[in-house]
Amino acid sequence: MRKNNHVLLFVALLLGTYLVFGGENVLSFRHRIFSSALGSTSGSELDDLKNHNLELEAQLLNLKIGNEEGESRKVTAKVYSLYPFSNRSEIVINKGSAAGIKEGMAVAIENKVMVGKVRLVYQNSSVVQTIFDKDFKTPVRVGLSETDAFYDGGLTAKLSLIDAKSPVKEEDLVLSADKNLPYGLALGRVADLTAGSPLKEARLRPTYELKNLRNVVVIVD
Repeated sequence: MRKNNHVLLFVALLLGTYLVFGGENVLSFRHRIFSSALGSTSGSELDDLKNHNLELEAQLLNLKIGNEEGESRKVTAKVYSLYPFSNRSEIVINKGSAAGIKEGMAVAIENKVMVGKVRLVYQNSSVVQTIFDKDFKTPVRVGLSETDAFYDGGLTAKLSLIDAKSPVKEEDLVLSADKNLPYGLALGRVADLTAGSPLKEARLRPTYELKNLRNVVVIVD
């Protein structure tokens, strides 16, 4: 418990520095310190801390780009186990129409890390199409510049149609920008950016493992 408190103190101090100095010059330092602090943490604790760190980073980025939306109503749900079968395309949660869930609603980790959207709704459960589904396609925006891009899900999720002159760089957060979804949910980070003219492409690096998900929230409004 004391070790986890020390880790959270590290995160709080680093995020305070981010706010004071603007964030952009602190990111690489923060990643190094955060990784070091988590080095001896167990797998489940590590996932929780990483997701919480990403949640805070996504909130900060949303503040910097002026996306200061009011608090949305959310329904907390547990993720059913599909073990031993492996299906990255969907998960099943234990909340449905009885809890106000409807098709198309966004599903996230905490508040700002996107998992997918509700595909099918039953009275007390729902099927969620994840961002890793090959049919999950959506417009997104990248980084502080909010550069337009298009996201294609699948085993190798990719970003396309990125303006070659844009300041997009590796590790930038990729945010939801679909009119049917809440703006600013983090899908992952830019990886393997490929230069091109007039357009660049990249791979999306996920920030979590679906198999480790136990709790999600459905954004109701």
